[in-house]
Amino acid sequence: MLLSLLVWGCTSPVTILVPEELAGTAKWFVEGEMNAPQLYCGPFSVNNLRYKIIPSTMYYTDYIYSSYTFESVDFRLEDVFGNSWECDCEYPIREFWTEQIRCEFQDNRSQRRWSLRDTLLTSGDTQIQIGSYSRIEGKKPFFATKILSYTFTSAGKRIGLVEMSGLPGNEALRIHPDINIEKGLAISAAAMAFILKNRRSYYSDYTEGLID
Repeated sequence: MLLSLLVWGCTSPVTILVPEELAGTAKWFVEGEMNAPQLYCGPFSVNNLRYKIIPSTMYYTDYIYSSYTFESVDFRLEDVFGNSWECDCEYPIREFWTEQIRCEFQDNRSQRRWSLRDTLLTSGDTQIQIGSYSRIEGKKPFFATKILSYTFTSAGKRIGLVEMSGLPGNEALRIHPDINIEKGLAISAAAMAFILKNRRSYYSDYTEGLID
């Protein structure tokens, strides 16, 4: 962990090149300490944040490993309009670059459910594709922060961007203002899931006081 912090301390920040579809949209930074049970991001807040460690064995599903330790994270996503979503996610603890995440999101008002499976966010026939994004402004510095961002795409149009290229405090979210509130909440829930997973990947003590 110390080595990770030293490496990150020597890196230079980068500025993500915002996709054309999202140019001019509001950029909401994530506010909240590493071990805080609550986070804020623009009109959204993450509450009741809890982690769990789940030893588990998986057979014939991975050509590298036969067993993992899983982590799960549960949280409630709320917005300024009074919407409230219950969010349950889990992911195996292994190499950072092997991306896997599974989430279930449920609207406490309508009971409508959304599911996140790695790079696909779905509810019924509605689909939002999630793709990695690494375009930056200017030339990448030699000691650049790891570029880790994701775009959310619907009907061929990018409607959301989550930036995680830097230490906590530099994470940010953009959502296109023309999409409906439900899609905006779904994107925000998925973005928070990625941010929480990313934080936990780099800081083993992030969940201190938050683990059941």
